[in-house]
Amino acid sequence: MPRPKGSPNKSKQSPNKPSNTLSALIDCVLQLSENFKELSAKIDRMTEQPVKEEVKPIIAETKAVEHKFPVPMEYREIVNTSLNGNFILNIEPVSDRPAFILNIFVPDKYSNITEEQKKILGGDLRTKVIDYTDGIVGVRSYVELVYRSFSPEVQAQIVMDRANLE
Repeated sequence: MPRPKGSPNKSKQSPNKPSNTLSALIDCVLQLSENFKELSAKIDRMTEQPVKEEVKPIIAETKAVEHKFPVPMEYREIVNTSLNGNFILNIEPVSDRPAFILNIFVPDKYSNITEEQKKILGGDLRTKVIDYTDGIVGVRSYVELVYRSFSPEVQAQIVMDRANLE
């Protein structure tokens, strides 16, 4: 039978003898299989030894830092009258705009976060950025918002403790 025009010239090979290309592919597949087994064994060893990662509470670090900016007495008075004196108040300036960050640390007995969140965060921290133009009005509205975020039972406890602290 004549060969079609443009088809490559193929040498005849015996059907029992694989070509060099086929044996190279087989060797490559075998090598890949070995590499895969080695990598799988490494992964198994790595997963057997759990990594112990120490979780540092975020709030604990914040409480330990000595802040350079004193809390104005008016802000402290708002917290004492809307919440009570057990709540820790902290302010920090914002560098890129005329505002400050108001941090309210909620005592554990009033906190409504889960134990897992307490472990991760180190406690209940309520934070808001308040513009200087909002000032005392912004602080008052945020403190009232924090108060409303508690359940009625916790709100009653906060009010009772406020009376006991006075």
